[in-house]
Formats: sequence, C-alpha cells, structure tokens
Amino acid sequence: MFDPIEFLKLAEELLTYDEAKIRTAISRSYYASFLHVREVAGLGGLKMSRVHREVVRFLYRRNPFAANTLHLLRRLRNDADYDLKRVFSISEAKLSINYAKKIMSSI
Repeated sequence: MFDPIEFLKLAEELLTYDEAKIRTAISRSYYASFLHVREVAGLGGLKMSRVHREVVRFLYRRNPFAANTLHLLRRLRNDADYDLKRVFSISEAKLSINYAKKIMSSI
C-alpha cells in the first residue's frame, strides 16, 4: 500500500526555484494531507465526487483548524494546477508543506 507521506517527501525534494517544481510541490503537499486524512477516516471507498467533502467533514469534527487548513491548501493546489497566469514562489511551496505536516500530525 502506498503511504501518502511519500508525496510529502517528494514535495520537499522539489523545493527549488523552478516554477513547475514549485507547483508540483504544492499539489503533492495537498494530496499527501488529503490522502492521509482519507485513510484515517476510512473513506477510501467513496466516489471522487464526494470524497473531498467527506474528508473535510471528518476533519472538522476532529480538528476545525486542520480542516480549514486543508481547505486552504486545496484552494492553493487548484491555483497551482490550473491558474497558469499566477506566479508561485518557493515560500508558498514551503508553506504548503508545513500546512500538510500540521494537518497530518493533527489526527
């Protein structure tokens, strides 16, 4: 079974001043935390259309601050993946990694 922490390790390896790597680090940070929470919550069997919402609901019951952070990280990931006009900094990638670590350690 794949451990989502590997996505977080990859995100840390990608911390360079290359925008493609920065964007990928942000995305992998989100998915590391999302997949970790999904597995802890036992929600791996849900369809993708519902799973994000249910993961956040689960996290809100456990730790509202972590749930808000996951929601923020998802918005950042969406921007990193889809907003080609926005320029991302390495500090945003580092912040994403720190957010993911806090989320993962909160449950």
